[in-house]
Amino acid sequence: MTSRRTLLFFILIFLTFIITGSAVKSGAQQARSPEITDISVEALGENTEIQIYSNVPLSYTIYKPADPYRVVVELQDVGPGKFKDKIVVDRAGVMEIIPSKLEGLAMGTRLEITFTVPAEVQPVQKENALILAFENPEAGEIAVASDEEPEPLTDEEAEEPLKDAEVIEDIQISKSDDMVNVLISGDGKMYPEVFELDGNKLVVDIPNVSTDIEPPQAYEPPVLGIRLGAQNGKTRLVFDLAGSTKHNLTTKGNRVVLSFERPGAEVAEAVAVASSEDEGFAGSAGGGDQSRPFDSKEYVGERISLDFQDADLIHIFRLLSDVSGYNIVVNPKVKGKFSMKLTNVPWDQALDIILKNYALSKRVEDNIIRIAPTAELRQEEEELARAKEAQEKAGDLETVIYPINYAEVKDMEKAIKDAKILSKRGFVSYDERTSSLIIKDVEEKQEGHKIFIEELDRATPQVGIEARIVEVTTNFTRELGIQWGVLWKPSPQTTVGGSSLTESAGSSGNPLLVNLPAAVGIGAGGALGFGYIAAQDLRALDIQLSAMENSGNGKIISNPRIITLDNEEATIQQGKKIPYQTVSAEGTQTQFVDASLELTVTPHITPHGTIVMDIETKKNEADFSQTVGGVPTIDTNEAKSRVLINDGDTLVMGGVFKTAVAKSEAYVPVLGKIPILGWLFKTKKDVDTTSELLIFITPRIVK
Repeated sequence: MTSRRTLLFFILIFLTFIITGSAVKSGAQQARSPEITDISVEALGENTEIQIYSNVPLSYTIYKPADPYRVVVELQDVGPGKFKDKIVVDRAGVMEIIPSKLEGLAMGTRLEITFTVPAEVQPVQKENALILAFENPEAGEIAVASDEEPEPLTDEEAEEPLKDAEVIEDIQISKSDDMVNVLISGDGKMYPEVFELDGNKLVVDIPNVSTDIEPPQAYEPPVLGIRLGAQNGKTRLVFDLAGSTKHNLTTKGNRVVLSFERPGAEVAEAVAVASSEDEGFAGSAGGGDQSRPFDSKEYVGERISLDFQDADLIHIFRLLSDVSGYNIVVNPKVKGKFSMKLTNVPWDQALDIILKNYALSKRVEDNIIRIAPTAELRQEEEELARAKEAQEKAGDLETVIYPINYAEVKDMEKAIKDAKILSKRGFVSYDERTSSLIIKDVEEKQEGHKIFIEELDRATPQVGIEARIVEVTTNFTRELGIQWGVLWKPSPQTTVGGSSLTESAGSSGNPLLVNLPAAVGIGAGGALGFGYIAAQDLRALDIQLSAMENSGNGKIISNPRIITLDNEEATIQQGKKIPYQTVSAEGTQTQFVDASLELTVTPHITPHGTIVMDIETKKNEADFSQTVGGVPTIDTNEAKSRVLINDGDTLVMGGVFKTAVAKSEAYVPVLGKIPILGWLFKTKKDVDTTSELLIFITPRIVK
């Protein structure tokens, strides 16, 4: 029995030691909260590594703004430890590291890293360490922020260091043969951040300083102007440049020197500075009129690069709020962690990707974005609709009479019914005599009805259409002819000469041997003739040459004009009606056919201010030179089309170009084919006729 008690006693003591040790170990672990234990910068050949160590595995978010000289690392659920002040590195491509506490989280650290060279950071996670590596052309040494004792300082290093600047005191510009230097002086050491914008602007941000000085009033190219402004606890200087210019920035004591290459050795005239009131706040450098996010379907937000590793959704939304400037309110039901890497994407597109991935939706109200599960937002909208419907059912009905000025009251009534804007208790009627609409509905709906009616009851715009129908006719006719005859009686029994059957005779009265004259007469062409008569042997010769040439030009311009309402057909007509008779079982009847100038048009004004027109033009004329039964034929010129044209422009709607060329010859067979001598036995006629029809249309909106 005693041995059993002794054994039980030792067992109790052993269990007490185990429980006590576990409690001590657990308390020690709780006392050691997650924190950053070390930050170091190391140059490895052409690369630089920023090494961040912690006593727990790190969940991180890397944000790369448009500035290539800056990157932000946010570590979740990790405290900064001993690193609470700015770490000035100034080597191996790293200017400084600024640690701070993440706002809105119980525990978290933000590291804002500024580089001296453009850096494309690549993160690598190894156990409890996060290594940020980038290519660095500069050589550097290891800069370690730890608890190690510093080495003894030299006499120069023992001097009291400069304090951080609070105020920018002066800005001066100087030049040399090939450089333009901008000297910025402060009351202490400054830590500038530099990045280019739009190719012709350079932005210099100096954190934790302010200024009330005015920028210089004269500049040297390539510097065309300097603008100053305050933004988020820093002073921003925006340099307007003549183009993309090489520059170099150095910091010496309490001065920052920014050097630019001069475009030429000649001294340029000073350029007056544009005031900050005209250019706008310097913080919006390169701004211009840009579309706000969510105003259209396109993504227009600032482009960013993000790298998340097991990041909390709330933390990601907070980061996007900082980038966008919007206030983001997140529903308490939104939870989860997210890992992704995005490079150079608009922040609003990155937000939509995250929302779709987690079945979330957003609602934008001014500069506030509400984020909640899609189902919950849908339920919220349904509840609002039910509440609105209940309010309409409970409200008193009100009768309002709306006068209609331009539209047809029947059409307005139909538009309201088709739009279904009335509540379930509302109805509409109209009074055609007074051109009024009568709407009886709940009071809350009447304001919407008023706006709807005002939008539709507008004066219909009018369109003036001017047409020019141009007809140009050119004709040319040329005729050449010959008449000749000969008579020879070598003896009383023999006669040589023209046939007695010929109706025409020469000047001697003898018959003609060749009778091929041109169509000459009074007012047309001419003829030249000569004859010879010899008494001996009764010899006679008659020759007559005739020629006619005729040319003419004609131009007819018809210019019909008409004005009509939008979407209304209009017709204008001028001309004659040609009568003709028809015979049928009912007897002889007289009917008419139009020979007129006619313009028919239906215009439509588009929202962009252009005009769509259905046009039909006719130019029909009677041709009395060609008749059938005494009734002239009708020459028709018609065109029909649908066109789109700007207000006030002139359009060639169509045209017809017609050319007729005719050549004819009449000659004595065989003899007329003889070269040169053949002209004694033939006549020739050339006819060349050209006609051209063009139709021009010019619409104008009547204002």
